[in-house]
Amino acid sequence: MPWQVRLIADDAIVLTHYHGGLSASDLRDACRETMVVARQAHCHRYLTDCRGLAGGGHSLADLFYLIDYLVDEGLDADISREAVIGDPDGDMAQKIEFWENAMVNRGFNVRRFTDYDDAVAWLKSDA
Repeated sequence: MPWQVRLIADDAIVLTHYHGGLSASDLRDACRETMVVARQAHCHRYLTDCRGLAGGGHSLADLFYLIDYLVDEGLDADISREAVIGDPDGDMAQKIEFWENAMVNRGFNVRRFTDYDDAVAWLKSDA
């Protein structure tokens, strides 16, 4: 699998770390697993690490439609918060920027970062 999902229990954050290539079906499967872990832990803070992700086989359209899937899976814009970590340049930077904008336009609290510690600090803050 080109992803790993784990709970950072001390901070009540679900970390999804992507690496290698990622197809549209892989992305959906990873999101499903992320939501399962979040529901089990009663957690609404998500840390998505895309720094190891290659351009891959998912499109901007796949990302757009993934939002509806996540809402159907129980992602709640009123209480959920996601920090997305990625490299500042390249194909993935464009996809991460698109994801952030699409999610914010749907009412979600999503922000992109290039630094892990900054992302975690934001998730733990009240901002």
